Amino acid sequence: ALRSQAIGRVLAGLGGMVSVPLAAAEVRERIAAWGEERISVAAVNGPSSVVVSGEVQALEEFLAACEADGVRAKRIAVDYASHSAQVELLREELDTLLAPIAPRAAAVPFLSTVTGEWVEGPELDGGYWFRNLRRTVELERATRTLLDQGFGVFIESSPHPVLTVGLQETVEDAGREAAVLGSLRRNEGGPERFWLSLGEAYVRGVTVDWDAVFAGTGAQRVDLPTYAFQQDHFWLESGTVEDTDTAAHPVDAVDARFWEAVERHDVAALTAELDIDADESLAALLPALSSWRRQSQERSTVDGWRYRITWKPAPEPAATRLDGTWLVAVPQAPADAEQAAAVLHALAEHGADVRQIAVPGTHDARAELAGLIREALADGPAVAGVLSLLTPVGSDAEPIGAAAPAGVIATLSLVQALGDAEVTAPLWCVTRAAVSVARSDRRTDPAQAPVWGLGRVTALEHGERWGGLVDLPAEVDARVLERLVGVLAGDGA
Repeated sequence: ALRSQAIGRVLAGLGGMVSVPLAAAEVRERIAAWGEERISVAAVNGPSSVVVSGEVQALEEFLAACEADGVRAKRIAVDYASHSAQVELLREELDTLLAPIAPRAAAVPFLSTVTGEWVEGPELDGGYWFRNLRRTVELERATRTLLDQGFGVFIESSPHPVLTVGLQETVEDAGREAAVLGSLRRNEGGPERFWLSLGEAYVRGVTVDWDAVFAGTGAQRVDLPTYAFQQDHFWLESGTVEDTDTAAHPVDAVDARFWEAVERHDVAALTAELDIDADESLAALLPALSSWRRQSQERSTVDGWRYRITWKPAPEPAATRLDGTWLVAVPQAPADAEQAAAVLHALAEHGADVRQIAVPGTHDARAELAGLIREALADGPAVAGVLSLLTPVGSDAEPIGAAAPAGVIATLSLVQALGDAEVTAPLWCVTRAAVSVARSDRRTDPAQAPVWGLGRVTALEHGERWGGLVDLPAEVDARVLERLVGVLAGDGA
């Protein structure tokens, strides 16, 4: 309050502020012509959400230059220039006014947009609150720090949301999932708007204490009315063989007469239909022709019942980078350790912070594996993805139990342990030469194929934390690893 009063007495009327929808680096290049003493970057709210402040005349010239270049800069309705050189006019007064401040330990975690670090509390003296007014507000940097540390809800408590656009830009640019919400809006400052904001937060997964919200309002819980069940069937309707055959093979009158003659081995009718002379070769051909038609119809019917997978080539991935922490699961005693090491090196080389865990070779490894995952992530990084190398190494080894090969059991344990450890990052399972996409593509290790079935079940049951299946060729080189990284980065997958 004292600082605001000082701004009103000293800085009001001397300056202003302008919002610019450009990146901070480009804005700094544009304002360099006026010098830091006349125009400064006041706030970096997002990747393309910047505010500048400074002298009135300099800002007018800057706005004209932006308009000439087609940049939609906009004046903010204030008549002072916070976070600019003009704040120096308040230094002595604020030193005196804020000197009595006696900071104490922070009760609520507080990430400073001045220092970019977590504040303990004692550093929030009068000098800090002067620097808070003088320096650039680094909101984008603070938002990225919170995203990297796993925070997923950002609520702007204000009379009207002005920072949510910059926050949302930062979330999207970081490739993360997070809720960005406001509290009140202009001309909507009552409890109805606040309750609506709470509802928006609730449907985005935020826990709301509804008992506290409705305390004293007289609101009561009521049972929802019952509703009629929707009688939708998700199975084939019953029908006769004739109905099925007719639906699959529409009847043509001419074709029908021809094939009826073939089925009866009626040489006379067939020669009349074809208007040819009968001979012994035609009589010998009829049984073979009849058998061919019957087998063709049977194969066509069976093909209509089968589930088939088709493969389409994907484009070559562009130069890609992996962000954040990647958890990589390998067996405790991999059969092809050199290959696993090559994959780990490729991930690290392309920007990933690789955390490796060795999966125990036991039938019930779930609990132990969950502990290993928590230990690998003990410093609290946000996990961008999980990569399983459990199948392509040692898939021909003896099964752990009679149920399935070792790689399949280990993959199942990994899926369960990730849930136990509350890791929601997408899981990618890698096999090698387990499936074929063309006749020339040989499957050298079909024992890995069950992982593809397990993967599809996992995708259905835990779609929110499933990435996909990747089958590498038998020989893995630098080009293959580059493609693998492209798939994991979501490029051309």
